[in-house]
Amino acid sequence: MVEDVTSITDVRHVELDGQAYRIMENSEKHTITTTPPLGTAFKGGLINGLALGMANVLTGKAQHYKAARKYLDETDRAECSIKSGFLVVEPRYRFLYVCPQEEEKSGATGIGRQS
Repeated sequence: MVEDVTSITDVRHVELDGQAYRIMENSEKHTITTTPPLGTAFKGGLINGLALGMANVLTGKAQHYKAARKYLDETDRAECSIKSGFLVVEPRYRFLYVCPQEEEKSGATGIGRQS
């Protein structure tokens, strides 16, 4: 699977349960991709590989969901909701979010209105 990263503007971090999750947002597609810190991902992948796939110690979807939710909250988008999420490739998850209509926000500020 080839991942399109051309419209990811930057990588941010969210602190959750003592770990700094990396957050990559594609604002055009309304997706947030989460991944644990590089050290955690490497260690988990190494342990899982040594155990022939029988010892998955990486964080699951629920923890990644919490990181994505916290990112939305911290970026003043608490009103947005996460509609779905899936595993892209271990340990990376992607979540689709939906926010209230942009027209409502632009109408309140006068942006986008024609005279």
